[in-house]
Amino acid sequence: MKNVILLILLALSSSVLLAQQHTRAISFKSERDKNGNIVITAKNEDFCDYYISLNIEGDYEVRGNFRGQVISRKSDKIVATLVKNGLSSGGYNYSSRTYRGSLNKKINPGHVYALPVKPGDSIQYIPARNRAFTSVFNLKFAGDTVYACRGGVVCDDRLTDTANRTLSKDDKIIIYHEDGTFGQYSKFQKVLVYPGESVSVGQPIAIVKPGDNERKLIHFSVFFLDKNMVNNDETGIKHSNLVPVFHSLNSGDGKLEEKTTYVSELTDELIMQDMSKKERAKYLKKKEQK
Repeated sequence: MKNVILLILLALSSSVLLAQQHTRAISFKSERDKNGNIVITAKNEDFCDYYISLNIEGDYEVRGNFRGQVISRKSDKIVATLVKNGLSSGGYNYSSRTYRGSLNKKINPGHVYALPVKPGDSIQYIPARNRAFTSVFNLKFAGDTVYACRGGVVCDDRLTDTANRTLSKDDKIIIYHEDGTFGQYSKFQKVLVYPGESVSVGQPIAIVKPGDNERKLIHFSVFFLDKNMVNNDETGIKHSNLVPVFHSLNSGDGKLEEKTTYVSELTDELIMQDMSKKERAKYLKKKEQK
């Protein structure tokens, strides 16, 4: 009997753990104000922007930005107010759709990315099978540490949106960039950065382990929330990918080619790309003082 109770407790504990690992990023709440209006608020538990869309039904006049952005880690934000009119019966309901990303930022497809290894190390590029927009890098000649190709903020991948309801079997690091794109790293063994952490280009973020023939692979892709797909009700996919431009010491800036060895280089231009004018001036001044 004790064994049966123990098994039940273990099962319940596993269920609770799974629930904690997989929760919604955006939570909604509705309350009546002193005037009898319905105030709908949204709260973002992630560290990147989200696009929200509400479908509201009822005998109310709807006011507010119920199609727009929720900025990460802020207090409850009012996204809609339902104002009761003289003919209203008081009934209402609403449904929500949420997508990770922003439609208010200008994507820069020409942004130059650093290679995911430390300066001076060599790396080889392998096109991913069945994933046209995923770059696979072999770190065989570059140790086991993965470095950020671009700076940004680490998202909380335990959270989900409408377009991604299930957990992936792959461990992932998703970094939200200044222009609204995301950099996704996967197939690593150990993580070195955590949700909410600000990451700089060239910073160590993960450890990979050798596989067959001593290949140490890291998968990298860039994606963004696509306005055309958000406005298309016929597809559940709302994100698009792009093929990034990489910088190397031996080949300069360009799209990577198969069976070519590239040498990593971290230049001032790469480091300062996402900096403001003030941050650039501070960086250059600090460099001069060294």
